[in-house]
Amino acid sequence: MIPTKPRMQQQQHGVPGIQCPICSQLIPVSIRQLLFTRSLHCPVCGLSLFIDKKKSDKALKILAKVDEAQRRVENTSHFSK
Repeated sequence: MIPTKPRMQQQQHGVPGIQCPICSQLIPVSIRQLLFTRSLHCPVCGLSLFIDKKKSDKALKILAKVDEAQRRVENTSHFSK
C-alpha cells in the first residue's frame, strides 16, 4: 500500500527530502526542484513521484515566495562562508 502524502524529513546532514513511500529512503529535494520539475525520483528504488502543478498551485506559490526571500538573504548577507 502506498501512502498518498509522503512525509517531509531532513537527513542528518541537513539535506531536505521526502520519504519514499516504497523503500522509505530519503528522496533529496530542494524548493527549486519542487518549483521547476515535474517529478522526483528515488535514488534507491527508482520510484518516480509526479508533481500535480495544478493541484499544488497554492503551495507552490508560497514556496516561490520562500525561495525568493531566501535568495534575497543570501544576496545581501555579509557573512563569510
